[in-house]
Amino acid sequence: MVTSQKQEGEVCITDSGKEGKCLLFENCSSTLASVQNGGKPKLCGFHKNGPLVCCDEDASRNLPISMNKCLEYRKHNFPIKAYKDEVSLIVGIGGIDAKPLEFPHMAILGYGDPNDLKWLCGGSLISENFVLTAAHCIYTRYGNITIIKLGLHQISESSKFVQIHRVQNTYIHPEYNPLQNYHDIALIKLAYPAYFNIGVKPACLHTSQQLSGNSFTGTGWGATELNGNNSDILQRVNLIYVSYDKCAGFYKGQKKLPNGLVDDWQICADGGGKRTDTCQGDSGGPIQLPKRPHVRDVVDFLHTIVGITSFGLKCAIVPAIYTRISYYVPWIESIVWPN
Repeated sequence: MVTSQKQEGEVCITDSGKEGKCLLFENCSSTLASVQNGGKPKLCGFHKNGPLVCCDEDASRNLPISMNKCLEYRKHNFPIKAYKDEVSLIVGIGGIDAKPLEFPHMAILGYGDPNDLKWLCGGSLISENFVLTAAHCIYTRYGNITIIKLGLHQISESSKFVQIHRVQNTYIHPEYNPLQNYHDIALIKLAYPAYFNIGVKPACLHTSQQLSGNSFTGTGWGATELNGNNSDILQRVNLIYVSYDKCAGFYKGQKKLPNGLVDDWQICADGGGKRTDTCQGDSGGPIQLPKRPHVRDVVDFLHTIVGITSFGLKCAIVPAIYTRISYYVPWIESIVWPN
């Protein structure tokens, strides 16, 4: 909302009541970060080169490392060409086929014999060298992770964007206990850096503990129906935040949740009354903020990951639980960007 037309460089008052300066949207890191996290900019007016925002310059100087890297990675953000086929196929429990290049941070994890790989988990590319996933995806009954594919849309077919990576190292959160469903988060270091292009881009991390809005987009190659087979094509599903009070009742008395749900660590979401959900095979994959067309008219943003698919009781029947990214940002930064 524009309260009164101001010129570039003029003093303004931010939404938090602090004195700011009217700057071009692209020149204000704190506003870019806020919008990346789902916030709305306070406008001063408009300039021939774009909108002017009321910029908190102190906040711009004190952004988390991960947000500064996010803004840096935007330089690699290539425009996505429109596809002629805009019709999405409705499948299974509410998922729809994602469009090619729609989620370029998506990773799929392959396990076991290279000649008979099991695609059991998803993940998210968050830097040139690291994929974010669930801790329970690191070790499985099929063995360790053999390869990671980036830039993949359809498992049975390849494309010029697909990159195949080996694993150099894995980092499981130090408080993770496989007998419980807490701190279900891990990092995978690639054996060599990913190459950013239109089909392979990192996602940003949601750094605010406060959720902006109550809707998310889940993505993965998981089952499209309860106890069904995994999908060959990347799926996207619309999810709605479920409050702690409402969700806690579904999981009361669960052995792997001896302390119940922990709101600081976990997010609960479902299809909002529709039979949509993430399901088996989606584990480790992200839920992210939905893209907002009015923001993309101004500047193209990377996806922002809010949570990691962790576990659930029954797909699309009981709300699923996701690891809340914002709580773990300091731990992630200490490994991915230690300097």
